[in-house]
Amino acid sequence: MTEIPYGAWSLALSSDYAQRARIQVWRGMGVLTGTLVFYAVPYAAKALGFTQSTALDLQTLSLTAVVVLLLVPVLNAWCLLAVPGRGSAAPRERRAASGSLRAFARSIAGNAPLLRLLVAYVPVSICSGMAGGVVYLFADAYLRQGEHLPAVFLITVPLTLVGLPFWGWLCSRYERHRIWAMSLLFGAVPCIALGFVGPGPHALAGLMVFYPLTMFALVAVSVAVPAMTGDIVDYGRLRFRHDRAGVYTALFAFLNKSLMGVSAALGLAIAGWFGFDATATTHSAAEVFGLKLVAVWIPALSLIAAAAVIWNFPLHRQRLRVIERALAARAAGDARPASRPPTDAA
Repeated sequence: MTEIPYGAWSLALSSDYAQRARIQVWRGMGVLTGTLVFYAVPYAAKALGFTQSTALDLQTLSLTAVVVLLLVPVLNAWCLLAVPGRGSAAPRERRAASGSLRAFARSIAGNAPLLRLLVAYVPVSICSGMAGGVVYLFADAYLRQGEHLPAVFLITVPLTLVGLPFWGWLCSRYERHRIWAMSLLFGAVPCIALGFVGPGPHALAGLMVFYPLTMFALVAVSVAVPAMTGDIVDYGRLRFRHDRAGVYTALFAFLNKSLMGVSAALGLAIAGWFGFDATATTHSAAEVFGLKLVAVWIPALSLIAAAAVIWNFPLHRQRLRVIERALAARAAGDARPASRPPTDAA
């Protein structure tokens, strides 16, 4: 109920190329700060005497639920009081997002930049979900480092908090689709390197280095994709004369949640198909290959493929300036008295 209007609102706050990226940086920082608090709860709970270990178990999750129960009402009330009214936003053309079902479908199926972004985003989401579904098996059942996994995450989250403004700065200064493509290629390198880490004295070091570096690179998606979605909204407003920010935000939210869940189950199924047994103390070459295929090799290939797809994304900075000027000119023309009411161009 909140994610879709919240996301669509963030796209409408500014049409400036750099500012749109900065807005997504701050939004992502809030998400990652919450993630950091989540992984810090086991350590805080043990330090305060509520638990006996730092494991992410049901007792720890219960304490996390209490923290959420206390913070959400307070933060929501603060947002309602602090967020300025609609008059603070820059004026933008607004047309009712109504029209025929055919026009609605065309604004999605006929939006070439949107389809190109989806072609890059969907495989990355699927493969990331597959890797996320087996990361615990990879760290615990294979590398035997499960007890150190919260520490790995505590390294990862601050690094991604640093990565967000870093990638955001690059996305505001240079072509963001190229920056996202380069981040995907950069992330593929430590991801592949993680595939060569095996059980033994260097397992923890490899896990603590390569996993956080991969996440540092992949966090660029939190800035680039929403900002590019905002660019696609402007393109759609010009071509289809409708603001579909809510629709596009809902589409990506649906894909993110549905694909991540389904792909996590798919990753576990593929590892199981190769015979991987999490309870075993030793694993065959086929089991290890199946686990690494899901955790490392397929995700790395998807990152490289997505980078190739998105490298020549058509909505670059210069074209967006043209779109913004065209929207402003049309809005000025629509504001003048007309001899007959304007008609929608489906």
